[in-house]
Amino acid sequence: MSISKLNPIFILAIISLCGVFQATNSKSKKKFNGLHLRMIHIDSPESPTYEPELTDIERINRLLIMSDYRIQYLVNKTSQRQVEPDMASLPIRRQSLLYYVQIGIGQFNDVHQPYHNNYLVFDTSTDVIWTQCQDCRHCFRQRFSLFPNRKSQTYRPFTYTECHPSIWRGDHCEFYAQYEDGTEMRGIWAHETFTFTSMSSINEPINGIDFVCAIDTYNNPTGKVDGNNIITGTLGMSKSEKSLFSQLGSKVQYKFSYCFQDFGDHDGQYPPMFLSFGDQISQPPIMYATPIFTIRHPLAEQFYYVNLVGISVDDTLLFIPPHLFASNINDYVGATIFDTVATLTHLASPAFDILLNAIIEYVTQHNIYLKRRTDILPDKLEACWEPLYDLAPVHFPKITFHFEKNADLIVQPQEMFPTLSGIPGVHLPGLSCLTVARTFDGGFNVIGAYQQINQRVIVDMEKSLLLFAPADCTSDTH
Repeated sequence: MSISKLNPIFILAIISLCGVFQATNSKSKKKFNGLHLRMIHIDSPESPTYEPELTDIERINRLLIMSDYRIQYLVNKTSQRQVEPDMASLPIRRQSLLYYVQIGIGQFNDVHQPYHNNYLVFDTSTDVIWTQCQDCRHCFRQRFSLFPNRKSQTYRPFTYTECHPSIWRGDHCEFYAQYEDGTEMRGIWAHETFTFTSMSSINEPINGIDFVCAIDTYNNPTGKVDGNNIITGTLGMSKSEKSLFSQLGSKVQYKFSYCFQDFGDHDGQYPPMFLSFGDQISQPPIMYATPIFTIRHPLAEQFYYVNLVGISVDDTLLFIPPHLFASNINDYVGATIFDTVATLTHLASPAFDILLNAIIEYVTQHNIYLKRRTDILPDKLEACWEPLYDLAPVHFPKITFHFEKNADLIVQPQEMFPTLSGIPGVHLPGLSCLTVARTFDGGFNVIGAYQQINQRVIVDMEKSLLLFAPADCTSDTH
């Protein structure tokens, strides 16, 4: 098993866009026969950010950096620190570590190019949709042209009556965002047409989507000399009212779904994956369901919170003090966030220590051909094991996360202990490392993307449920 299996976060969501736009009334009650975005693994030759020369260590290190930045963001948002309410989740320079959506924005009188293609970061914890626009005065450089907002037939800035008085700036409604790395972005709130692909492969333009047209991006380290940046903005998919998911709302029955593949051995062939919306979502006959709840915190209401009630190693339930997982609508401490940008699962430090000690005890008892390595650990990983000789037999436990309403997320050993190969001086197949880390600050927990591999995940906000079930994601049919 190679580190390529540690890449669920390395996925590029791409929509196949073709055909001609049709006008859609923004107030329409029309429901669509399912919408989807096709997702492509970033290490596939199809990906525009394909980097075949990266080693396993380079891949794991950038994954860990990404996960660390994500946790810092979540800590800031859930703590009582005074941060901007519109603070975005991640610096755009993290582009090689995220999901992307290539989506058509606007309507143009051009039969060959009736919309403008944009690559946007896909993020389930971000509030808004934004992209750099042609009116931008200070922009980070990007590979593709800026969105020509003034030429779009459907671009319409917010009027004064549509804008909160506190952010009206004389002739436009302003949005302001600040990133953890010092990057700042200012933009104009506007309405625009976005195009999706239906389950029947028909393009579905949706008019009147609220988004931010970025006109200033300061202190952004992404501005490479060659202007080779892929990402132009962010596609927010959180619970907040301005996210794409919330704006689609009843049109897609308040549902979206994904199924992350295990990218171990496909001989370079990556089956299609889909981010899917609406009633046409593929749903296994039996699924676990746990309630999604909201914490009354002005900066952190948009996350998908669930109640984690316990953890088992193999089939042994660990004794973890209940207060470490106890959460309520008024306090984020003990809460658990289901997230698609954090690569690793993160646990509050006391709970992590209990899990780590139980895993070390299990591995020690069940393996005579493994030794723990503490001298060459990748940053942030606290437990790795090396076989005593090439291809020695190893046995790691499954880990079960128990959620409210008897919903069990069972993570198989290959997803919990992936192998880093090609490390000099390490016996084959390589180091097997625990992909759970501790949260030093914040007191909350995060279920990361890697622990969601080969799980069909459905967010159903009409019923306020998070559903999941084991699935073969290589045969994803939406």
